[in-house]
Amino acid sequence: MVGVIEKSKHKQYVQINRDGKIFYQLREVGSDKIEEEIESFGIKYLDQLAATNFNSKQTAFFKYQRDNAKLCHIEKLKNIAKNIDTNNPRLKQCYRNSVEVVLRNQNQNIKYCEGYMFFQGIPIEHSWNKIGDRYFDVTAEGPLKKLDTSKNEYISVMEIDSVELSKYLIETEQYGPFIVDKFLSSQKDQSNTDQ
Repeated sequence: MVGVIEKSKHKQYVQINRDGKIFYQLREVGSDKIEEEIESFGIKYLDQLAATNFNSKQTAFFKYQRDNAKLCHIEKLKNIAKNIDTNNPRLKQCYRNSVEVVLRNQNQNIKYCEGYMFFQGIPIEHSWNKIGDRYFDVTAEGPLKKLDTSKNEYISVMEIDSVELSKYLIETEQYGPFIVDKFLSSQKDQSNTDQ
């Protein structure tokens, strides 16, 4: 995966071995390169899940996630758009927070995104939003504002508009997550075209 690094320094995951335990930590490293290869810990994680020999449904689900995985760069909302109603995001309610941003700002063409946030290398199922081709996380900016999102990797597995989001809200009667529902829907669509 190729990415553009705008500054002379960039962040990179480094393998750390502490007390016999291996984990990955995002660290800033120097570079004068403008364009370089970015190795994504999150994409590697999804590759490993997709390659693991689970039962056929689980394997298909992880392959679906990997096939739809996209590395996202999260920015501060104030740097992307003005006058976005975030309705005071709540702690531990990222799905609800992201849904409300879409529903409260339908004239802004904001998308709902779901996937993983890798916090110090640990995958956490999470949701955030997108305007145009720029991503923002109201949960991280609100109740988790002490959390520096530049140190976390975000992998989007699904990005949906307000129409598709409304469909999932009605069908599931919950704020999310919807990744499993989208996967099952894609499986039904695929089996219908195979017949």
